[in-house]
Amino acid sequence: MTQFSCSRCGEDVDSRRAEWLADQGKSTTCMSCGEKDARQVRHCVLTLHKQGPMAFTAEFGRVAA
Repeated sequence: MTQFSCSRCGEDVDSRRAEWLADQGKSTTCMSCGEKDARQVRHCVLTLHKQGPMAFTAEFGRVAA
């Protein structure tokens, strides 16, 4: 089984997480470092007509507008 390590802190990363991140085009990070990255992204929650609330990133909002 292939061992994956976090690109930031060197901690071991589960192979399923590493494969999922690779599919997303992101670097391999552990849960702690990934959470730090996620907290730096600004999100906006919008309620669309006849739908429930949906979360969008600020980058997507600029592209969609």
